[in-house]
Amino acid sequence: MNALTDIGDAETALVHGQAALDGFRHVLGETHPRTLACAANVTVTLSTLAREPEATELRAGVLEHYKRTLGAGHPNVRLFAGGERFDPDFTPLPL
Repeated sequence: MNALTDIGDAETALVHGQAALDGFRHVLGETHPRTLACAANVTVTLSTLAREPEATELRAGVLEHYKRTLGAGHPNVRLFAGGERFDPDFTPLPL
């Protein structure tokens, strides 16, 4: 998703991001750190596409879950709070 957004294809990135988010939610749950990282990136992509109402709605829930799950001082939480995409260093699970 990040790579697609970086090359200017945010629409396709959003489609893939939302599919991944649905999969993470189903397999790992709403508050798993991987699910939260994916959701955080979807919010940034939504903002990139000027879909701010959707981004704002998703962002509020994600930030609250992130703070409770990882703590307010966690680097991922700080990145997300600053509006930056998280670049996970992991091999995605087949969802």
